[in-house]
Amino acid sequence: MKYSPRYPLDGFQTIEEVLEWGDAFADWCNNKHYHSGLKFMTPSSRHNGGIGKIMNNRKRVYETAIELNLQRFKKGIRSWDTSEMVALNPTDEVKDKIKKSIV
Repeated sequence: MKYSPRYPLDGFQTIEEVLEWGDAFADWCNNKHYHSGLKFMTPSSRHNGGIGKIMNNRKRVYETAIELNLQRFKKGIRSWDTSEMVALNPTDEVKDKIKKSIV
């Protein structure tokens, strides 16, 4: 399970506490937490579509920032290209497929 600063230090007293915490954690992880492996998207936004608009906006913001302060971005900017495919623990073969599916 992914680390969360909200994990109770003293554990849980009842199964109900576990279930309640688990539901809240899953909601946070899927709907609120921006994952670096998903290009700082939530799994929910990635799954439900609409990522193209978000990524295009990010790319436009970065391009504007570069125009305003070229010295700040000597190493270039992040790639905001998206892939049709994502994986939690990709094998080398899957990584190659992901790279080939970038749109």
